[in-house]
Amino acid sequence: MFDHDFGSNALFQEYSDYVGFQATMRINMNRDGPIHFEIGSDDGAKFYIDGGLWLDNWGIHEYREIGTTYTLSKGFHTLTLWYYDVVGAARVSFNCDPDILMWNP
Repeated sequence: MFDHDFGSNALFQEYSDYVGFQATMRINMNRDGPIHFEIGSDDGAKFYIDGGLWLDNWGIHEYREIGTTYTLSKGFHTLTLWYYDVVGAARVSFNCDPDILMWNP
């Protein structure tokens, strides 16, 4: 879970505009059931679960959040977040039910 507000500062090295990233995480669900996911972005973001698009906040816009509840089965799943900023302020956030991100030794 994170919320990073870059403002108008550099996002990567000296670049403050026209940047983006893709973050991927593999989780091991210890239960079946619904999970709430939420992303926020200024400008665009997309969120994928096991390769399927579940949240689409793409486009040039001010910061806004969207969310969905998705039922996951027990076992391994891949979560992917795509993000980009064009110009001006930049912010990106991700949140979900915390029990699915707990460390399991």
